[in-house]
Amino acid sequence: MADRDSSTEPATMTNDQLRACVQQVIKRTKTREFNQRLAVRVAADDLLGLVVHPLADLLPALPPDEIEPLGRSLARRQAQPIIVCRGYLVDGRSRIRAAMLIDLVLYVEYRDELSDHELEDLIVSLHREVPDLTKKRRIEIAATYYERCQMENIATALSRAAKLLGVSKRSVCRYREANGIKLNRRCFSLIMDW
Repeated sequence: MADRDSSTEPATMTNDQLRACVQQVIKRTKTREFNQRLAVRVAADDLLGLVVHPLADLLPALPPDEIEPLGRSLARRQAQPIIVCRGYLVDGRSRIRAAMLIDLVLYVEYRDELSDHELEDLIVSLHREVPDLTKKRRIEIAATYYERCQMENIATALSRAAKLLGVSKRSVCRYREANGIKLNRRCFSLIMDW
């Protein structure tokens, strides 16, 4: 990876640079198997350039007061690898922050073979047990994710965003309407009187 200038923002890696970095890491480091998948060891600092997947970014992260205990736990054993897919950080942003506090090397699993739908399903399944995800919060996340996808020209339907988070399309439509988000005829024909 290129030298970083401390006066500038953290460097971001392109997918090609990330793949090259991964190939170098594979050649010179140990690997470990997690659930029959190969993971490579990467320094937490080298993971800073990854962009968090838009859906994963909306899901709650670990509170700051729990980061240090997580770091101590990671120093003993890393139970789950950091998951990266096509240059996006899918899972592990709190573990990366914790590892950076104590200069740990983390196992990273690269899952570039996943389709967009499989990737979204994986992200949601990894966060199913988060206690902060009330139904209201899941509706808000579905609506926000749909909006982000529209802004970034990612083909995700409103019904898909709702289904991912286990809420109805109608609930998401009502949330959008209550928050003044422009409704379009195609998505909201169930609610609107045309």
